[in-house]
Amino acid sequence: MHFCKRAADCFNYYNFNPENKVAEVIAYADRTVEDGDKCATNYLEIVREISWQEVLEIVNTGKGCTGLC
Repeated sequence: MHFCKRAADCFNYYNFNPENKVAEVIAYADRTVEDGDKCATNYLEIVREISWQEVLEIVNTGKGCTGLC
């Protein structure tokens, strides 16, 4: 299963579209593989779905409204 540590990075792989679902997750694994801005693990817990309004607040912050510092 794949995930990104920063919400903004999800949109490098998926369209920035309110029909897409974004979730807060926890990776439970002895080993999590990182490849740039994407991670993979064998066990992922979905904590909650993030509303599109919250996604907008998360990714439209920081330098250049990128969700980055």
